[in-house]
Amino acid sequence: MTNSDFARLIRSEEITKVVRPCRKNTKKHKVHRNPLKKPALMVKLNPYAKVLRRAAVIASQKIEKAGKKKAATTNLAAKKTTKSLLLELLICR
Repeated sequence: MTNSDFARLIRSEEITKVVRPCRKNTKKHKVHRNPLKKPALMVKLNPYAKVLRRAAVIASQKIEKAGKKKAATTNLAAKKTTKSLLLELLICR
């Protein structure tokens, strides 16, 4: 079969009736973004999310500060107890 025969067959009435016409205005699907990974999208969907995120950051900073203070006080307490233990050992002898 040659190209001219094929073109003539495609343009024939029988085939053009059966084949659907081509669509000119195709609609692309919208890409769904994950709001948990995209903070700007999360704020657009839920404006209060920005406040919640900031509150979580402040709370974690407070916990870090408290942990550092606690570590410093435990180090001092440990030093005091070792000194007192050494003094007790020396006095008991």
